[in-house]
Amino acid sequence: MISSTLRSALGQLAGLIFGAITLKILAIMTGPSGVGLFSLFRHLQQSLSLVASLGGQAAIIQGLSSREEEQREVFQRHVCAVFVVLGLLLAIFMLCSASLISEWMFEGGYTSSLRWLTISVLAGSGLFFLRGILNAHLKFNEIALINAISGFGGCF
Repeated sequence: MISSTLRSALGQLAGLIFGAITLKILAIMTGPSGVGLFSLFRHLQQSLSLVASLGGQAAIIQGLSSREEEQREVFQRHVCAVFVVLGLLLAIFMLCSASLISEWMFEGGYTSSLRWLTISVLAGSGLFFLRGILNAHLKFNEIALINAISGFGGCF
């Protein structure tokens, strides 16, 4: 248990370090206003990903852990279908209401950026799903790797 916790922590630490590097690069390139705008977009992306995933991965972990092997696969398929449907509904909502959200949050600017944010929201929801599946199957090395790669991906 200590070993798996340490590996998860190292993956999370790597993700945080890459996140700090990302913000430093962004601060150098865009200044304080760019970092502020990035923070608003990131908060919106994380909030909408959480909505699309029905609150994250805890329910997936609990649901898979409490079932027998043959029931796990059925549960996993149903949860995947729910994630796909909710993701599609949220994507449609974001694409259709990007101008309204833009008017509310940014006084009319960044409508097209909000539409592009849909991709990131769907990826975030998928990340919640995959991490929940891996966590339920006790794949802590893979979770640590995903956390590190997620942070590294932000540098680009």
